[in-house]
Amino acid sequence: MADVIQCPKCTRPNGAKALKCMYCGAEIHRPEAESAGKSAAPEQDLAAGMDPSLLSSLPAALRDRFTAPPQDPRKAAAPPAPAKAAPAMPASTPAGVDLPEDNADRPVMDPSMLAALPSGLRDRFTTESSTTSAADAGDLSGSTSATDLPEPSFVPTGATEVPEPSFARPPMAPSVKESDPYDLPEPTSIEEPDSEDPDTVNTDQYIPVETASPPTPLLKGGGVWGPRNSLARILLLPDPSYKKRVPWLRARLSAQLGLDAYSCNMYLQRDFPVFLAGYDSENEAQQMAENLIDGGMRILVLTRSMVADQPPAFLATAAQLEGDSIRFVSADRTSRVLPRDKIEQAIFAEIKPPASPIQPLVERNFWGTKGREGKRMDEVLSPYWAVEFVVSPPGAPIRARADMFDFSCLGNRRVPSSLINLRALPAHFAPQGQTIPADDLFKRVPRAQGADARVQPVEGEEYWTPEELLFAEYTLLQGLSRQVPAAKRPTATS
Repeated sequence: MADVIQCPKCTRPNGAKALKCMYCGAEIHRPEAESAGKSAAPEQDLAAGMDPSLLSSLPAALRDRFTAPPQDPRKAAAPPAPAKAAPAMPASTPAGVDLPEDNADRPVMDPSMLAALPSGLRDRFTTESSTTSAADAGDLSGSTSATDLPEPSFVPTGATEVPEPSFARPPMAPSVKESDPYDLPEPTSIEEPDSEDPDTVNTDQYIPVETASPPTPLLKGGGVWGPRNSLARILLLPDPSYKKRVPWLRARLSAQLGLDAYSCNMYLQRDFPVFLAGYDSENEAQQMAENLIDGGMRILVLTRSMVADQPPAFLATAAQLEGDSIRFVSADRTSRVLPRDKIEQAIFAEIKPPASPIQPLVERNFWGTKGREGKRMDEVLSPYWAVEFVVSPPGAPIRARADMFDFSCLGNRRVPSSLINLRALPAHFAPQGQTIPADDLFKRVPRAQGADARVQPVEGEEYWTPEELLFAEYTLLQGLSRQVPAAKRPTATS
């Protein structure tokens, strides 16, 4: 084994670095010590058997290594000789020719191989070899002149020194953070047209866009009074003069809208507004309304802007008379003072829950009763009576619920029945010597069936049941219809 040395005396194995046997104490002759006495320079042994012609063809550095006398390896290594300075490059060195810094390492070529080279290349090698040999020997007389060298193909003009490279960092453009955010190039703007020229059109590209607010439930879905998303709707308002002119009005209504005689006869005899047609243009709706008005009918053109501009009803929970005015108070202690002569009409209605049954608070099963989670008592809808006081424009209507109103304002006229107390409010709020007309026809309004009657609320919007939505639309139409004049008798030409 390479890492084990046998003792020459006891022939037992010892470590590779052991000097004495660990068993008998005899000295161990290591192979390195024996080889130290032999030739310390195997290159000399190799050069001794080498052909002289082959030895002369070797490079100078390698040839000197083979021919140098052997040195004792036990002596300390001599410090390395200083590096030999590179010979100065002659001024007439042709461009593109790179001379080595140290010619001592240049190998010597065989004369037979040199003779086989092309003449141009052979002259170059012989010229360089003669120049370098003379420089190595220190004889300046053997150096070749510039006229002996081949004429260079390109001689640079000007300074021959190569400038030192500059490590300076080039200036960089300022970043967005360092630059002024407001120091931006002005965009090419379009010239503003002359305001005096009516034919020019302003083409400003920066037009502010207003985000439309979500529509109210009165502008979504459909119902008894037509699709609420129509731009304009035509409604036939009731009038006492229709009863005497039903045959003539029926023919006029059928000719204008293309309705059958039975529907026209039924529309003219109703006591609440009736939907006739919906239009996507207010001009078309207004033109049709004028034709019907000329025929002796009361027509209301209901637009989306009229519904959107209508203020919501003020839900009052208490009231108090203050001379010629009434102070209404809401659940959040917000009060509103209204003159008594501003109330034009009182509309009563019974608001019923949706037709679909609501799950009860308690669920019965085989083992007993189990409370249903997620239900509160205020979430259970039950029928209730309400009254809405139509106020002269532009005031918002006042609404009161029988199950949420404090009837202490009635004084001695207060009774245990909340419905009777609710019906007594118009007479109590009316001015001295006057009466407030009451409307109890909401129960005759037909109910829309199917998906048109259900309006899904959006996030942040108050939920209205179909009955509450229908009642709000009914009170809106009744308030607007009071502003429409009575039907005029048709002339002979119409």
